[in-house]
Amino acid sequence: MQKVPRINVLGVGVSALNMEMALEIIEGWIERRGAPLCLRHRRPRRDGSQRDENLRRIHNRAGLVTPDGMPLVWLSRLKGFRHVERVYGPDLMLALCGRSAAKGYRHFFYGGAQGVPEQLAARLRGTVSGLAGGGDLFSSFPSSHSGGR
Repeated sequence: MQKVPRINVLGVGVSALNMEMALEIIEGWIERRGAPLCLRHRRPRRDGSQRDENLRRIHNRAGLVTPDGMPLVWLSRLKGFRHVERVYGPDLMLALCGRSAAKGYRHFFYGGAQGVPEQLAARLRGTVSGLAGGGDLFSSFPSSHSGGR
């Protein structure tokens, strides 16, 4: 697996990359049938990883933690990583789906509420010609945003 340098943002290692690099790495995982976790990251305070040690550990063990917000891009560039660009989660998913259609990759969509993964898959199939889905599933686990743990 290609090792991408990371910058430390309040205890979370954010991958120093751009969209093209992220796509190449994920495609490498697909071709090797690897499945590291890929997370998008905005700000540690906002997503809770600054206060939550378990969430911070998940981020730091992920195969990629993409710089989802411009403050992370600016910080990366200040630290000398001039190639870093915003890798916004929805843009990454759409770009990967576009490449997947050409290469025959299949997707499994996972969502937090019943109907969400199905709607996502239907919209993507309407947007990306030839997209192959492998299934979908929703989670019945409570969200930390809804007061559950």
